[in-house]
This record gives sequence, structure tokens and C-alpha cells, in this order.
Amino acid sequence: MKQVLGFDVYGTLIDTHGVIDLLEAMIGHSATRFSIAWREKQLEYTFRRGLMGCYRDFSVCTRDALEHTAQSLGYSLTENQFQILINSYQNLPIFPDVVSGLEKLTKTNCEMYAFSNGQREAVDLVLENAGIRKFFGETVSVDDVKTFKPSPKTYRYFMEFTKSNPENAWLISSNGFDIIGAAAMNMNTLWVRRNKQVVLDTWEYEPTDVIDSLDHIVEYIGV
Repeated sequence: MKQVLGFDVYGTLIDTHGVIDLLEAMIGHSATRFSIAWREKQLEYTFRRGLMGCYRDFSVCTRDALEHTAQSLGYSLTENQFQILINSYQNLPIFPDVVSGLEKLTKTNCEMYAFSNGQREAVDLVLENAGIRKFFGETVSVDDVKTFKPSPKTYRYFMEFTKSNPENAWLISSNGFDIIGAAAMNMNTLWVRRNKQVVLDTWEYEPTDVIDSLDHIVEYIGV
């Protein structure tokens, strides 16, 4: 049976902390703290909007999170600085293992999709700018179902869109909440543990396997 792989984008393929250099030029030594807080608030907003049933797309969550982070940390960004940081989400870097891992998969009969909380056009643009859009078929966006991962609707939609099922559908993600959400829908899951200090929540749902680099992904998919 052909394996169908859904790759989370932000945090798995694309390094969301690629904004740190820009932030350092703007606010100095607190850049890393700011970047982490922005990312955490961005995800929090997707969770809250999903639970509330008050959907706004991922770009809105990103903008709102940036504004909140600047205010909460006491920074007054100019409108130009704010826009530069928002625009940076179109040109975020990939992790070092991404190209080599995806190239190995092209030698198999797997189907590969980008599967993201982002809108399709935005995801396609960031993947194109990063030079990796060519590795994927269509982009599967939660924007089509107007909620965010880890809602069961999103994983169900992925399987419907790709005509896969829990036996051959895989989620590859570095985000623990994403892995648990997909596992709860009985999908196969690979947790890309990019930070060894990060631990997975001790829930009843566990990943199929854990890898520390996409370089090793072929060994785990069973192709």
C-alpha cells in the first residue's frame, strides 16, 4: 500500500525562529526571548480560536501574536519594523536536514503533501522561496475546514483530501500537539524531535516513532 505523508510546515520543515537575526537588529539581546514568545502566542491563538469556533486565518493569528508579544515585552515596534517581521514569514529558512531527507523520499513511491495551519497560498510561497515546493503534491490547508490542528476535523480532512486512511496516512511533525492530535485519529505519526530538551506530553497517545533528523525518515516509513 502506498504511504501518504503529510508534512507539517512551520517548525518541522521551516524554522520559525529564522526571524531572530531581524529581531536582533531591532531589539538587541532579547531577540531569542521575543521569537519564542511570538511563536508560543501564535500557537495559543490558533488553539483558542479553534476552541471558540471563531476562525480567522493563520496570518491573522501571526499578526495578532506579534502585536501582543511586542506590547507584553515592552517594545514599541515601528509600523515598518512590524511589516518587515510579518513579511519575513514568507522567507523563513529550512532546517539543515530537510532537503536531504526529502530527496531520499523521492526515490520511494510515497506521496508527499505539505499539511499546514497556514493558508495554501502562503504555505506554497514559503516553500517555493525555501526551494522545497517541488517535493510536494498539493498543499493541504486547514483553511478549507476553518479550524486548526489539532482539531480532529483537520486530520480527517487530510485523509479525505489525499484519499488515504489510518493504515497508510502519516503525519510528520516536530510539534507535540500535532503528533498527539493525529495519533488520536489513528494516523501513523513521526515526531521529529528537533530539540532534545523538549518532551512529549504523557498522554495516552504516542507517536509511531521518534526521529531526530529527516535524514533517517526512510528507515521508519516502511517503504
